[in-house]
Amino acid sequence: MDARNSRRNRKRRRRNRCARSETGRSRHSRQPIRDRHIGNDGPLIEGRWLVTAALLPLLLAGLTIADRRNPTVAQPVEQPAEIIPATTVETVAATVTATATRITTTTTTTTTTTTTTTLPGWTGPIPEHYGPGSGCTPQQADIIARTYRTYGASDDTILWALGMISRESTCDSSAHNGNRNTGDNSWGICQINALAGHSTTNGIVNGYDPYRFASDFQHNVDACAVLWSYCGRGPWNYGNYYCQQPES
Repeated sequence: MDARNSRRNRKRRRRNRCARSETGRSRHSRQPIRDRHIGNDGPLIEGRWLVTAALLPLLLAGLTIADRRNPTVAQPVEQPAEIIPATTVETVAATVTATATRITTTTTTTTTTTTTTTLPGWTGPIPEHYGPGSGCTPQQADIIARTYRTYGASDDTILWALGMISRESTCDSSAHNGNRNTGDNSWGICQINALAGHSTTNGIVNGYDPYRFASDFQHNVDACAVLWSYCGRGPWNYGNYYCQQPES
């Protein structure tokens, strides 16, 4: 019986020692271990613990480690959130007015109307100074009459012109008198004398070519009518050859 109680007491003491080592205080006493007196030799009187001086550094080291393992956790400082003002984007509706210009091209056509008035031909007599066949043909007489009328000649002047042409050349446009002894270098139906200076640069008929008379009857008649328009009947008056503006 005593032996059984003794074993129980030993087990109880072992449990008490384990409980004191975990909690750091005696089961029977509420005073912490650190408040209890520890002698120079290191034994702990109360609680029946035997702590030697050799275990004290280990205990201190354990406390230091515990302090390191449980550092003071710094609490985060709550800062007020920065309020960023929202950027306001103003949308402006731009109205673009496009003006379309229509260019209309107007084409102007200028029409020139040339009215040709056919002057009347010749219906009068055709003089023949050297007998039958020495005068102009009716066709030639019509050309002469219309050309002279262009410069304002009257019927009397046309009749005179037909007689002069019959006398000078028998209406032959290829006629040429180059007799210098008689003072001639005369050409065509009117026998325009080049020695009189009418065909020179400043002459009245300088724009007409005597060499063309033979092949171009109208060109020859034009030269005769121009010379008459400036000098009248004078250039064909034998021995006079004056130049006077004609009246008609």
